[in-house]
Amino acid sequence: MFMSLGKKEEQLYEPILDTLREIFRQYVEKEIKAKEEAMREPMDFLMRSVYLEITAKGHFSEMLKEQLDDRALSIIRVEKFSPDIMGYVQKSSSSRKELITVEVKAKPITIKNISRAKLYQDIFKATYGLLISTKRISEEIRRFILDRLSIKGNLIIAQFDEERRILRIHPAFEYHVPELFKKCVKK
Repeated sequence: MFMSLGKKEEQLYEPILDTLREIFRQYVEKEIKAKEEAMREPMDFLMRSVYLEITAKGHFSEMLKEQLDDRALSIIRVEKFSPDIMGYVQKSSSSRKELITVEVKAKPITIKNISRAKLYQDIFKATYGLLISTKRISEEIRRFILDRLSIKGNLIIAQFDEERRILRIHPAFEYHVPELFKKCVKK
């Protein structure tokens, strides 16, 4: 059975999904402008270039399933777990779709949370794996991760500011995040 969801955590899904959608759309817009492809891309492409959905209860839309390989689809069915939010970003109509996995926490981040979020990123071969909490990462966990970066891998760890609806990357991790988050996420 899929894990029971905390009410507070569940309430964060939509605002975080909306925030991420905007970050990835800004990224796609910048990519298109940088390549001077804006006139070649259909107007509706930007609307379709970022797709995110809440998958916490194990429901994956057919559109999202089309992006997953057979093994990932099997794992969803057999293991009965899934990231809280999942989707993809596509930088241009001719580029491949890059998967996104997101684990959301309403509590301080633990090593178990990091391991689980990284596992989702690995299982789904996601280009962007995120672990987002409303709480600032503790000093002990931060130091531990920086001392053992392989535990985190390419996982992006961020804090969600509920009031301002922005993501913050801890200064110690800003050198370990993709350019898109350096440009779009306020620190």
